[in-house]
Parts: sequence; C-alpha cells; structure tokens
Amino acid sequence: MQVRKIKDSDAKSYLKLCETIDEESEFMLFEPGERKLQAQRQIKQIESGLSEVLFVRLTTEA
Repeated sequence: MQVRKIKDSDAKSYLKLCETIDEESEFMLFEPGERKLQAQRQIKQIESGLSEVLFVRLTTEA
C-alpha cells in the first residue's frame, strides 16, 4: 500500500469520494446534494494547504 499527500490531480476522485460519503453516511455535516462540488474549487483548496492534512491511498484499480 502506498500513501501520499493529496495533489490537485486527485480533485475529481476526492470529490467523488465526498459525494459517496454524503450519500451513504447519516453522520456527515452535509446531506446528499447539499455540498457544492466543483473540481476547480477543490483544486484551489488542495493547492492552498489541504494537501498538508489530507492523504490518499494509491490503488491499482481502474
């Protein structure tokens, strides 16, 4: 298993993960569809410091 800091190229995958968690969990701050999901906005957040606190696990799955 490989782990690394999140990069701006991970933005779309990260947004999809957030959307899935919102749909599946009853314990999140946002309800499904309530979070404003935009790839460009997420890229800016990652570049502005989110990468210092968020890590991703790399997989070989497509």
